[in-house]
Amino acid sequence: VYQGQPKYSAIRRYIDSPDKPAEKQRIIKALEAAGLIGMGGAGGRTFKKWSEVLEAAGDEKYVVINGDESEPGTFKDRELLLRTPWLVLEGIILGGLVVGAKHGYIYIRHEYEEQIETMEKAIKEAEKLGFCGKNILGSDLSFPVEVFVSPGGYICGEQTALIEAMQDKRAEPRNRPPELQTNGLWDKPTLLNNVETMAWVPAVVLREEGKWYASQGTGGGAGRGRRFFSISGDLNRPGAYEVHSGITLRQFIIDYCGGMRDGQELKAFAPSGPSGGFLPRMLPVKYLTEKFRKAKLPDDATPFDILDLELDTNVFREMTN
Repeated sequence: VYQGQPKYSAIRRYIDSPDKPAEKQRIIKALEAAGLIGMGGAGGRTFKKWSEVLEAAGDEKYVVINGDESEPGTFKDRELLLRTPWLVLEGIILGGLVVGAKHGYIYIRHEYEEQIETMEKAIKEAEKLGFCGKNILGSDLSFPVEVFVSPGGYICGEQTALIEAMQDKRAEPRNRPPELQTNGLWDKPTLLNNVETMAWVPAVVLREEGKWYASQGTGGGAGRGRRFFSISGDLNRPGAYEVHSGITLRQFIIDYCGGMRDGQELKAFAPSGPSGGFLPRMLPVKYLTEKFRKAKLPDDATPFDILDLELDTNVFREMTN
C-alpha cells in the first residue's frame, strides 16, 4: 500500500469521515472479512478483540502492542519494528481511535535497542505530521503513543504477564477470565495485539474492505492472508519472509530459503521455537488426529512427511493429539 513510505492514509480516512460510528463498524467489518488473526501465536480473531474493547464499558481504555518476542528462533517482529515502524504505529493509532482508547503503548523487549530507537523516531515524526498525539490532523481527537521497554524475562511475552510488568508488578500470568478486553492495563479495557497483526491493519482497511488480504491465502482449507515467518537453521537463506498463509514447509524452504544447506536432508522442525518442541521429518500416523488424517492423508498412509505441512495456525492445531 505504502511502498516504503509512511502516508497514514487509514488514519486520514478515519478523521475525515463525517460518521465516526459507521467508520468504526466499517473498519471492524474489514478486519472480519480479511480473517486477520493474532500473529503472536494465539491466533485469535482480530475483529473480535476490537469489537469487545469498543463495546466495553468505561471512558478510560488502552491499546498495547506486544513486541516482546522472547521465544528463541523468532525474529519477524524485530524486522517489522525496524523496517516498517510507521505501519505498526498506524495500526495502534487506528486501533485507539476505533475502540476509544486514550493512550497507546508499544511494548518492546529491552534487547531490541535499535528497534526501540526506530519506533521512538517514528512516533516523533508522526507527531510532527499531525497523525499522533494531541488533536490529530486538527480534529478534537487525540491519541498519544509511547514505547514501553520490557524489564526483561521470557514470561513477559505472555500477554497478561506483560500487562503485569507494565504495572510495575512481578511478570506473572493472570488467571482468566476476566479478559484484557474488559480488565487489562490498570484494570481498564485494553486492546492488545501483536506487532505483525497491527502492521497488517492499514492494508486490510484500505484495500477492498479486507477482501484483498483474505484472497492472499493459498486456499484448500488453509488460513487467509499473508504473514511473516522467521526461519533459521541449516538453510541457504535463513531470514524473515512474507509468505502466503498456508504454503507448505517444502515450498517455504525451497522457494524462499533456497533449500537445505549443502544438500542436507531435513531431520526435524520446531514450528514455534523450543517451547513448541521438535517434529521429526517423518511423523508416525498414530500421533495425528483423526480429523487431520482424513483431510490430508490416504487411508493407507504411512508416516506423514513434515515437509507437506501447511504453515497455518489452524492446521497446526488440528494436526496432533
